[in-house]
Amino acid sequence: MSYDIKASGFLNYQLVDFLGDLITLLSEMLTASTTRCIGNAGLAIATTVTKIQVATAFDYMIDGTLYTKAVTDNITFTATAVQADSTFCKYLASIDSSGTVTMTKGTEASTALLATLPDVPSSEAPIGYVQIATSGGTFTGGTTDLDDASVTDTYVNLAQITPTNVALLKA
Repeated sequence: MSYDIKASGFLNYQLVDFLGDLITLLSEMLTASTTRCIGNAGLAIATTVTKIQVATAFDYMIDGTLYTKAVTDNITFTATAVQADSTFCKYLASIDSSGTVTMTKGTEASTALLATLPDVPSSEAPIGYVQIATSGGTFTGGTTDLDDASVTDTYVNLAQITPTNVALLKA
């Protein structure tokens, strides 16, 4: 968006365009701020070591509606493409209005800093991510044990982070 503001002011059509863009921007900001995890999900390795768990009950919002997720063990780590040996990857955990947790694979990289989060799926709130570092083996979500000797798993909770903030974390 670029607007030419002159001493004489906007032309009528420029003002209409500007106000329309402003309304769109404010609407997007409002929607983004009403979709988030309010508490700490306590993401951790589950009893079944190919899965994750929500170790802490938490509240979250999607489009302004408040929901609660109970402590849940053995959440399927969605099967994903194989992560190569000697790489880092961030797998985003997000939740929908029914309480279903989805894992989405980010971009693999040679360092943790270069590994990026994926976009948050539509109508879901980000709750955290699992960073997987491989050394001496590959990793496949839902198949490889999270406590395997070739896997280092780090759990990061994203309380109060909106989908827009996740996009900013990728930059």
